[in-house]
Amino acid sequence: MATPTHLLKLYKAMGAHVAEYAGWLTPLWFEGVMSEHLAVRESVGLFDVSHMGRFLITGDDSARFLDYVTTMDVLNMGYNAARYGYILNEKGGIKDDVIVYRVDKSKFRLVCNAVNRGKIFKWLIERAREFADVKVEDVTFSSVMLAVQGPKAEKVLQKICKDDLSSIGWYKHIETEIGEQRCYLSRTGYTGEDGFEIILLKTPSEICEAGEKLWTAIYEAGKEFGLKPCGLGARDSLRIEAGLPLYGNELSEDITPLEVRGYAFIKFEKGDFIGKKALLEIDRKGLEKVRIGVKMVEQGIPRSGFKILKDDVEIGWVSSGTYSPLIRNGIGLGFVKTRYAVFDSPVFVNIRGRNVKARLCNWPFYDTLKYGRLRASK
Repeated sequence: MATPTHLLKLYKAMGAHVAEYAGWLTPLWFEGVMSEHLAVRESVGLFDVSHMGRFLITGDDSARFLDYVTTMDVLNMGYNAARYGYILNEKGGIKDDVIVYRVDKSKFRLVCNAVNRGKIFKWLIERAREFADVKVEDVTFSSVMLAVQGPKAEKVLQKICKDDLSSIGWYKHIETEIGEQRCYLSRTGYTGEDGFEIILLKTPSEICEAGEKLWTAIYEAGKEFGLKPCGLGARDSLRIEAGLPLYGNELSEDITPLEVRGYAFIKFEKGDFIGKKALLEIDRKGLEKVRIGVKMVEQGIPRSGFKILKDDVEIGWVSSGTYSPLIRNGIGLGFVKTRYAVFDSPVFVNIRGRNVKARLCNWPFYDTLKYGRLRASK
């Protein structure tokens, strides 16, 4: 039976269309996916991402532990820093992609995908036994996680936060007060835009009321900027448009971060970590497939599982696809055999038995001078 997010009653009162995702009942859309998507690209959107798994990791050996079970360089992380990376199996496959936040010398937070929360918690508990002083605690059900995303995100939150948010760099985090609620705030996101993610931690008896107050404070502060509440539908189309991978689509235990083009998030120069030996061997032999973008030339939407063809030869498959409300075109992410991974090369996507013209491309799919975190102006 699906677990309702803590704020589900509030969302239903707002007219949200609710659906089950990864064992959670959570908003799929409020006003509509297209308008929510465009609000994030052009102004600001507010998401509930409480379905994500959240762990607290403490102890004198916590830094060494996380350095060993992830691909990131945790030992050299500064306080109030966050890093993105992977938890791998021994064969180099991706158990999950995660963000690790360092609070102090021996205290960390880790956020993982909802679908993998149980698996990752069990994995961390098992591996923690190899270290003298590590404690792993699942705080998912006693917390709320919200995301404020878009070029106006900082302006919205600055109205209800006394700390100077302009001083928080990308992948940095602080403990602060937002709308009279003590929270953990990080400059991170899953949309390609600038923005923040907020974790509110309370006791089980307090979390619903506190979470509603936090959501309402942000929602009211954002009205003058055109803030829209957003669901998972827009979150998915935004992340595809930005070229960001999703576990179960672009990421799995049978796919390595090398094939995903995630070299930047693997710190080979650090000490040993789970999966390192396997990755080095795979890299030495060369990759058979690699992740790439797909943009339709003819009308059609590339969906997960659709075949990608070149000269009537199957060269790969689509892993995620959608209609981009921004560029008004069918777009997708996928994998092709390495020798065919050439940007702007013509291909076909087989859509329900019909070969439809497309081109391989890089991501993001939008003009980065006009949209995205590094746009020329906000």
